[in-house]
Amino acid sequence: MRNNATGVKARKTGDGWTVTLTDTEVAATYDLGQTVTLNGTITCGQVISAG
Repeated sequence: MRNNATGVKARKTGDGWTVTLTDTEVAATYDLGQTVTLNGTITCGQVISAG
């Protein structure tokens, strides 16, 4: 997913990130023919590795 994709908003506050997901559909890893809809907020206090 990328920031500003449909339903994905991310912002940095200090050293942490907050990602908000609104009706974001992703493929289910157990069955690629199915989707999972995500709604909620993820807060990361420290990025260990990125990329």
